[in-house]
Amino acid sequence: LSCSFCGFWKLGGDPAKELTVAEYYRVSDELSQLGSFLVSLEGGEPLLRPDLPDIVAAFARHHLPVIYTNGWLVEPTLAR
Repeated sequence: LSCSFCGFWKLGGDPAKELTVAEYYRVSDELSQLGSFLVSLEGGEPLLRPDLPDIVAAFARHHLPVIYTNGWLVEPTLAR
């Protein structure tokens, strides 16, 4: 995807530079210690990540995860 309002693809969008699920768990723990309640997953299209359910699970332990998406890749299983 190359949405005009998103700079992710303009900057190269290298998946190798994205955080791993283990790193998301660490970030979630650190944000929890800081008192964070809500976590927004956005920037690029989150639904392009096949490990998105695992990332949501990492944050759902301590936070209310919110996903901003264009909706193109929403399927019934993922929507649940």
